Amino acid sequence: MTDFTGLYFSEDIVFKETSSFDQAVFESGTVFYEVIRITDGTALFLEDHLQRLQNSITLDGYSFTVSIPLIHYLLRNLIKRNNTANGNVRIMIHFKQEALPMVYTFFVPHFYPAHIMYEKGVSVALYNAERTDPNIKKMHPDLIRSINTFIKSRDIYDVLLVDKQETVTEGSRTNVFFISGDKLITPPENKILKGVTRTKIFLICNQLGINLIEQNIPTNALSKFEGAFFSGTSPKVLPISHIDKIGFNVEIPLLRTLMKAYDQLIADYIGNI
Repeated sequence: MTDFTGLYFSEDIVFKETSSFDQAVFESGTVFYEVIRITDGTALFLEDHLQRLQNSITLDGYSFTVSIPLIHYLLRNLIKRNNTANGNVRIMIHFKQEALPMVYTFFVPHFYPAHIMYEKGVSVALYNAERTDPNIKKMHPDLIRSINTFIKSRDIYDVLLVDKQETVTEGSRTNVFFISGDKLITPPENKILKGVTRTKIFLICNQLGINLIEQNIPTNALSKFEGAFFSGTSPKVLPISHIDKIGFNVEIPLLRTLMKAYDQLIADYIGNI
């Protein structure tokens, strides 16, 4: 279900060698998770990730409070024990029958887009699939496996999920925005997982006076947009060059402004820790 990088993971407050972990533990029960980017030893926007993790658990009907001091302790020691200051960490909270939930943290493989991808954009394809309870971030291994197989077969960066109403919702691990003139358009929050990076884009737009609209985006309207981009923990703000055969301008000034503003937001966050 998941892969490790690094030599150590944590199971509650105990650190163990990753070689000893039994993957079968996640085959039953319910698993809520967050993936957090570690940059120069700092867990980026950790507070936002933990709030979303708590929201997912509560929305799914579980009575459990995520311990922020515990997560700080685990991440600090996970970074130290693995001697890794940059990468992605997954936090997983595993509920199984009547037992107390178990908290796991570990480094996972990551893919950060190459510089050329930020310059030229990435190609994606439409994919007919819907998440159940999209506001709840929990493991859906069968869906992820089928999407990953499709991505590999098409040699693309990601897919855009399309619901039964033929509207675009989100990427498999990302949110999506479209550009029309001086406006940003993105799918409404009731249809998607509200990404932490997406929330920061909203903040930047408010600060810069950029008009941002949440609305349904039919697949047959995609060609009307001039630009598009993904937002996410690993890609940050990543231009989209093509959706299937529809091309987009990756040099739109509004897009480049948002890319620079988000990078600055990260730098400010690290500087204030």
